[in-house]
Amino acid sequence: LSVNAHMLGVDYSGDGSFNTSTSNTLAQTVDKAATTTTITNAATLSGTGSVVGESYAVDVAVAPVAPGAGTPTGSITVGDGAVTCTITLPATSCSLASTSPGTKTITAAFNGDGNFLASTAATASHTVNKANTSTTITNAAGLAGTPTVIGEAYAVNVSVAPVAPGAGTPTGTVSVSDGSIACTITLPATSCSLTSVTTGLKSITATYNADGNFNGSSAAPAAHTVNQPATTTVITNAAALGATPTVVGEGYTVNWSVTVNPPGTLGAPLSGNVTISDGSVSCAAAVGTGTCTLASTSPGARRNR
Repeated sequence: LSVNAHMLGVDYSGDGSFNTSTSNTLAQTVDKAATTTTITNAATLSGTGSVVGESYAVDVAVAPVAPGAGTPTGSITVGDGAVTCTITLPATSCSLASTSPGTKTITAAFNGDGNFLASTAATASHTVNKANTSTTITNAAGLAGTPTVIGEAYAVNVSVAPVAPGAGTPTGTVSVSDGSIACTITLPATSCSLTSVTTGLKSITATYNADGNFNGSSAAPAAHTVNQPATTTVITNAAALGATPTVVGEGYTVNWSVTVNPPGTLGAPLSGNVTISDGSVSCAAAVGTGTCTLASTSPGARRNR
């Protein structure tokens, strides 16, 4: 009988010697049958860890408790404490993909139906580990093909992705370096800029520093060439020199300045010498001095350089 209060009666149909008769009625209540719910792959779950984002199956069985009988219908809710999946009977499994690492307590609860009571399975354990990642310098070819100069900023673009079967979105930081200077990408940003302070072929590195759900990883290095910046040298007292003649053998001062052309900047103080000449005699001084003295040995108009 179905779940309900049923009125039972007996009708005797009579025979050749006896008349028919009808009994009194009796109320009979039929209740829902109890059930038992079981996670059937509990041992497998405890023995086979997964990683963040990886799907794993949870198999569940629901059965009536004697003297109840029949076939339960409806749904079973399965969860790890943070994510859930639903089994719709007569299916027997669904898949979870945990979003954080750790030892998970897997639960399964039959939600009951019109004829059967709800029940909850004994929990099962499942270990979820951090997922591995892959880090890539995505503009490696561009870095190799476009040299810069000292002091010129250049972008390094990086991507960080889970390694299958892991899934999800890594967070945290990526450290980028040319071997002497560094910049930091804070995900979900994808780039930062380096400004190298020395010349040469740089080996650009990028290292993802991991987070609570994902392991760290390092990109294959990328090459980048940094050249010397161009400079401009100017005689700063040219007008004064032109307006103030001297005589043969008389010393006169030549002042100059040396500047670095944009986009370059000084990676270190300028060094070396500046040589000034009138075409026949010359003087030289350290670049930082800014002055030297010439004493021409013949008369005439001189063009200092």
